[in-house]
Amino acid sequence: MPAALDGVVVLDFTRLLPGPFCTQLLCNLGADVIKIEDPQLGDYMRAVPPTIDDTSYPFLMVNRGKRSLAVDLKTPEGQEILRRLARRADVVVEQFRPGVMTRLGVDYDGLAMMNPRLVYCSFSGYGQTGPYKDLPGHDINFEALAGILAVTGNRDDRRPAIPGVPIADLAAGFNAALAILAALRTDSTRPSRSSPRSARATRPGEASSSTSRSTTLPSSSWCSASRDSWRPEKSPWRGRRS
Repeated sequence: MPAALDGVVVLDFTRLLPGPFCTQLLCNLGADVIKIEDPQLGDYMRAVPPTIDDTSYPFLMVNRGKRSLAVDLKTPEGQEILRRLARRADVVVEQFRPGVMTRLGVDYDGLAMMNPRLVYCSFSGYGQTGPYKDLPGHDINFEALAGILAVTGNRDDRRPAIPGVPIADLAAGFNAALAILAALRTDSTRPSRSSPRSARATRPGEASSSTSRSTTLPSSSWCSASRDSWRPEKSPWRGRRS
């Protein structure tokens, strides 16, 4: 029996955790994921310990089963390779800062002209537009902005504490994979492969800060507090000080 995403080709321009986790979920469902890496450094996760046979175990956790291709996207040759791949791809996932793919000439508008059915998913810390869009950010920044750090302390020390797992990164990966699957499902119900998807359906964007906030919505009544926000039934562990 074929896998759910058998025959689906995904171009993965992401690194570290959020994007690779998203594309790993797609790979687990049978997609052919082609990981595009910088020829000099590759994915930074390759250098994260511990290692097994000189290979990073954290890297393998979110990149197993993928194919890897080293391409210099800043050269005309590299950009042409990308365009050739995009013509036959079903999904593109990128995790650069807003505007980078446009400068490289491989943003959604450019690639959709060659492949109108392309699903194009962009990860960013604070969205593709707005006053924060160019700010750097990491999992802890998104958790702090969402108020998550205020609810992972312990009874004796009410100061904000870092969760034991990167909640924002993982939640963003889950949400992005869900959005991509929805776009692919929308495409599968259309009668013709030649008609383009709408931009709304084909370009799901994932802002890690927004995803972090969404994880607090069911408990917003107690999440908004600061010093007295710890709840033993929600965080029975002892969080690390931030």
